Amino acid sequence: MSLHFIFGRAGTGKTTRCCREIQDYLKKKPGGRAYLLVPDQGTYTAEYLLAKSFPGAGFIDVTVCGFSRLAYRVFQELHSPVADALSPLGQQIILRRLLNAHKDELQVILRAASQPHFSEKLTAFFHQLDMFLVTEDDLLAASQREGETPLGKKLADLSLLYKAYHDYLRMHFAYEGSLFDLLAREIPKSKKLRGSHIWIDGFNGMAPQKIRIVSALVHTAEEVTMTLQMDSPEEAAENPNFARPYQLYSQMQGAIRHSSSIVLTEEKRFRTSDLSLMARHFFERHARPRPEDGRAKEGLHLITAESPKEEVDLISRTITSLVRDKGLRYRDILVLSRTPENYSDLFTRSFATYGIPGFIDEKHPMNNHPLVMLTSFLLQFLTKETGRRNAGWQRLTLFRLLKTSLLPEFSQEEIDRLENYVLSRRIRPWQWHDSWEQRSCRDLDETPPPLSEAELAERRRVNEWRTRLTSLLDPLSEAWRSAVSAKDRAAILYRFLLSEKVPHTLSAWDEAAFEKTGLRPHLQVWKKVLGLLDEIVHVAGDEAMTAEDFRALFEDGLSALTYSTIPPTLDHVTVTGMDRGYAMEAKVVFIPGVIEGEFPKRVEESGFFSAWEKQALSENSQLTFGNDLMQMIHQEQFFVYLALTRASDALYLTSPSLGSDGKECEPSFLALQLSKLGYSSECAAAHAPTLKDPDHSFFANPEEALSLLPRLLQEGLPESTSPWLALARWAMASPHWQRILSEKLRALSYSNTPDALPQELARALFQPGGRYVSSMTRLETYRSCPYKYFLQYGLALEARDEGELQSLDLGNYLHAGLHQFGSTLTRQKRQWRDASDEDIREISSTIAGALSEKMKYGILSSDATSRYTKRSLDRTFRETLTFLRSWSQRSEFDTKDLEKAFFFHLAKEDGETLTISGKIDRFDVKDDAIAIFDYKTGHTEATLAEIVAGLKLQLLTYLLAVEQEHPEEQLLPAALMYIYLSGNVTKVEQVPPNGNVNLSEKDHASGYVLADPSLLKSLDKDAGESDSCLPVRFTNDGSLHKGSASALTQEQFSALLTIVRKNILSLHSRMIAGDISICPASYKGVTPCRYCPYHTICRFDPGREEESYDYVRLPSDSTLKKELEERAKEGLGTRD
Repeated sequence: MSLHFIFGRAGTGKTTRCCREIQDYLKKKPGGRAYLLVPDQGTYTAEYLLAKSFPGAGFIDVTVCGFSRLAYRVFQELHSPVADALSPLGQQIILRRLLNAHKDELQVILRAASQPHFSEKLTAFFHQLDMFLVTEDDLLAASQREGETPLGKKLADLSLLYKAYHDYLRMHFAYEGSLFDLLAREIPKSKKLRGSHIWIDGFNGMAPQKIRIVSALVHTAEEVTMTLQMDSPEEAAENPNFARPYQLYSQMQGAIRHSSSIVLTEEKRFRTSDLSLMARHFFERHARPRPEDGRAKEGLHLITAESPKEEVDLISRTITSLVRDKGLRYRDILVLSRTPENYSDLFTRSFATYGIPGFIDEKHPMNNHPLVMLTSFLLQFLTKETGRRNAGWQRLTLFRLLKTSLLPEFSQEEIDRLENYVLSRRIRPWQWHDSWEQRSCRDLDETPPPLSEAELAERRRVNEWRTRLTSLLDPLSEAWRSAVSAKDRAAILYRFLLSEKVPHTLSAWDEAAFEKTGLRPHLQVWKKVLGLLDEIVHVAGDEAMTAEDFRALFEDGLSALTYSTIPPTLDHVTVTGMDRGYAMEAKVVFIPGVIEGEFPKRVEESGFFSAWEKQALSENSQLTFGNDLMQMIHQEQFFVYLALTRASDALYLTSPSLGSDGKECEPSFLALQLSKLGYSSECAAAHAPTLKDPDHSFFANPEEALSLLPRLLQEGLPESTSPWLALARWAMASPHWQRILSEKLRALSYSNTPDALPQELARALFQPGGRYVSSMTRLETYRSCPYKYFLQYGLALEARDEGELQSLDLGNYLHAGLHQFGSTLTRQKRQWRDASDEDIREISSTIAGALSEKMKYGILSSDATSRYTKRSLDRTFRETLTFLRSWSQRSEFDTKDLEKAFFFHLAKEDGETLTISGKIDRFDVKDDAIAIFDYKTGHTEATLAEIVAGLKLQLLTYLLAVEQEHPEEQLLPAALMYIYLSGNVTKVEQVPPNGNVNLSEKDHASGYVLADPSLLKSLDKDAGESDSCLPVRFTNDGSLHKGSASALTQEQFSALLTIVRKNILSLHSRMIAGDISICPASYKGVTPCRYCPYHTICRFDPGREEESYDYVRLPSDSTLKKELEERAKEGLGTRD
């Protein structure tokens, strides 16, 4: 019954001595019982090291375990009833229920209780109270001392929950104390421990509860030996680097009082001078400079990289070089990180790139695993359905369920097509149980034609999918509504997963994953989910539980689930956190992320109590639970010591200059101090490779090195002695590597320039049937960007229809309304000027009601924002009608036609005829004068420059079509104008607070008119006045003002028509020649790229040297106006 300490710094052989002492003990006392007690996560390593020390690399009569496993063995030996203790997950479930049950009594923490993972944090805190031997009475007494202060109320809440928690455990699980409390009480009863020898290794700090267990072991076993990583107690007391293990020593002395000790001083780990001297002198009470010992500096490397990715790639290249050139094995290399969560993904990708077998030692969250998503969204569906029928049939919920690929009733294609249908038709939750017969009207003006065979087939198909899904989920919903207890609900969920053959699917996924990665993670997740269901049943069982409570408990449990992986091979590089490893050491150690605030890690307050609150509790109530701020600083100092002393041959400290967020990083003061005191053998900055770069680590992976060649060759050709030239020659000597080199070098000639289409293919795509029949809108699209035209009309690529209102839909609604209103007047043989206020109010209301039903499956009545949009549209409709009536009352022109269809034919020199089709919104006439109008919801303008450049040809093409239809008449083009529909109607995200429709004011019209004052006055008697829509001004003598750029002579109109004809012919020739260049037009900073859905396909980047806009550079409209006739004779406008 004695305690013996083994003191020693890192690398002095403490673990090795323990192994040797165990071996000697068993030799002297065959059949004796020996225990090696290590941190729970270090048992595998400890068994490996111990076995290696025995002859034959094996042992018997030695138990290697952590405290948890020791408790299991003791309870098993004594047949203690606590062997089936609650898991942390079960404890969280209980605490969540208790929080809900006592919510009316809580004063302070109720708000925090609604935050995610609060029950998990509370479980950890209560575990901490157990570890620090804080009882219910202690908490209650402390809360009473603090009174009605915020700290007192917080303590009162926690005291209430802590007592309720223990009461629940005592009532339902015969609770007699926490696992380690019981272990400390049971140890003296253990015959196996009595007379045994115990070695405790790898602990540098312990909570009072574990110290009590060690004390019980000391009083029960024959002898207990404990290692501590520090100098002798006298020296350690003065050295802050060893404050953490020294505190543990002091606590042990206070509990046991009598002990012996030995101090190991001989360094056995370090093989290089830098590491040996650093371990000895840098970690003195005051860090000392590196003493000169005559040996060359080697061992400690300080390297800076540009970013975390560059940092990790540098490490991967160095590892590959060490294994290939220095004869190391991968298992000789260790990567330690203080923030492994910031680096694990980077190392996973980089190791895969360089072919390095790696093991990322971390817990993987299961949040995004398909099974977790399936159960989570299934419970979300069932909970809503239980509350109100059809409430669960939300699109996002349903398709997240289906897309897990765990419901074999649906193929992926069926899921995608069903979702597209539901999105485009805006299927609502209550519509899933009715037959879907929605249809859209392509032309709001026309009566919908009978459904085609294809449309009927689609309707049958989607209704079959709908029925299949309702048949799957409806019986489950009914069972869920009928369920009462937690056990019932768990059973329903389990049976559903089995009926869907989820374990079978996951097993198949595991087999496929194992072939690629050597891992089988999916069934791990299945077992965890089943464990969660078992835990809920174990805790709640036959107790009544609402659907909402079950979902909340289950999702809390799901969020805490993690799974671990095992190393893929014996020979691998381990990447782990500094606080996870026992007896970690390697020949070469890399520590990434050595920046200020990360290594050492900045100590910050966390948990239920602030630093001053902990101090107040310590002073007023002598309560301690957890480390105070200074103890956390000492712990971080000790982690630094551990990390820097793990390597025997070489230690690499790396840091990024920029963080993953692009912000500048400060190097850690630790690295600066190591350099300043002379311990580093290398201080370097990693950089991108150059042709003259002597850094041979870039050649560590040949394929990766070859991928760098194209960028390097852009700088120039390598010299004859360049290693990059040697790499290329080496690759050319092997057919395999020659093929890879050729693929990589293709990047040199890459240009984001599509090849012209063969003329035969261009004709097949752009004029199927052998004749070009198109619209002016399409032709203008080609002029603005040939590649967009190719994608949109040649390949017929469409953006996914998500059922949202688009600007085009709003325009179609207003166009159709105006047409129907005008048609009503025409049938009544009336003009716009004849409409009364009552006509505008009554007729527009009837038209709007009919249109809204046809509009995109009734979208305008689907929700509050859509109904607001409809009110905006209807008001715009009425205001536009009022404006058009007002203009008509000032005009002598009468409307002749509305939505007039036309086919404009244009012959080419080779005899081929082009046909441009479309509809003219409206044209008015007076004698031989015509006025053509195009309604616009936006603010489209057509400058002369845009017409000459071929960007805006629509209005002039309308005039060409009308002239062609009336060849015998000499028509005067009185006006070609855009009429802007009142207000800018857009789809709003939310209804304004007052619900009132607010429309912005804007101009009513723009365009070109004939420079004939009398004709213009007949078109609008107020022409030239501020109320007129005509873009002209008159002088005092009644003539047109010279500044009226929109007024053109008949000759200028004629010239414009000639230019438009030439533009149409030129654009068609380019199109049929296969020109699909990625060269969008740019005029005054406006480009088609702004709202283009195809950018991810074309990847146009004007910042690249070889890519550029097609800039339209033409004179001002006033100058062009004078040049029109000349340009009509010569040709088209210029393009750069």
